[in-house]
Amino acid sequence: MSRSAPPRGGQRPGNTRQASARQASTRPRSASARDQSNGARASAPRTSAPRARVQATRRPGLLRRLFSTWLLSKVLAVAILVGAGWLIYTGATSPTFSLSRTVIRGDELVPTDAILARLPVAGTNIFTVRAARVAREVENIPAIERAEVGLALPSTIQVTILERKPKAIWEAGGRQRLVDSNGLVLADVADITADSPLQRTMATIPTVHAPDSPIADPGEKIDPDVILMAELIAKKMDGITLPTGQVEYHPSTGLTLVVPGAYRVVLGSGGDVDAKVLAYRTIRNHLERTNMVAQLIDVRFLERPYYR
Repeated sequence: MSRSAPPRGGQRPGNTRQASARQASTRPRSASARDQSNGARASAPRTSAPRARVQATRRPGLLRRLFSTWLLSKVLAVAILVGAGWLIYTGATSPTFSLSRTVIRGDELVPTDAILARLPVAGTNIFTVRAARVAREVENIPAIERAEVGLALPSTIQVTILERKPKAIWEAGGRQRLVDSNGLVLADVADITADSPLQRTMATIPTVHAPDSPIADPGEKIDPDVILMAELIAKKMDGITLPTGQVEYHPSTGLTLVVPGAYRVVLGSGGDVDAKVLAYRTIRNHLERTNMVAQLIDVRFLERPYYR
């Protein structure tokens, strides 16, 4: 009987598959397989590397831009300071900005020289003038109620004034003064020019003769009740048939209407003008009916007016 010989290598046929499998496992891998396995292992760390490089490149660029912006702002600030300094120096030293022109508006009562005396002198640098302070100085003139001062480059100062309104002429000590409704003495009548619009005003306001009173200078005050009463009486002169009458003031008796060649009407002070005028008319009508002549009619005290 013949026996089959075992295969070369001493292995049995049943173990052929196992051996081939072991051989395949120990067989060296190809280059492509190695590359694939290496790529799989390296894929995880390679994903974060590009991001880190991008961030690293962005930070220096951002810092450079911030530094450039900061440096530019500093350069601009220095340039502005230098320019401002130059402008201040030029404005303070240049003769172009020295006051050389003055414009005054609204001055009818106050002499121009009186206003100019309150203003900065010619040649003063316009940037050193304080308009509000100059306006207050101008308002110290008695006849000026309000003043506005403005500056116009390069060298002009402008003054606009609102004057007080005269309501009566106060005559004392041979001098005539214009007085407003508050009794404030504004100016001397002699200072009003012939072409002034105030000439028309003076023709329509009463003149109060005060022979017993001292001269009142501008800025001083007279009893405002006397001025108000004189103003009211002047409006009624025609109505009480005394168109040519004059108004006198005596501290002891107050206001008195004087008609040259006729009687005197003592009105006193303290108001009640309408009631006093009515009392005067009543006495005058009585004198006319009785053909009596009086030298004095006194209506200061309404409860006991009298005549003589």
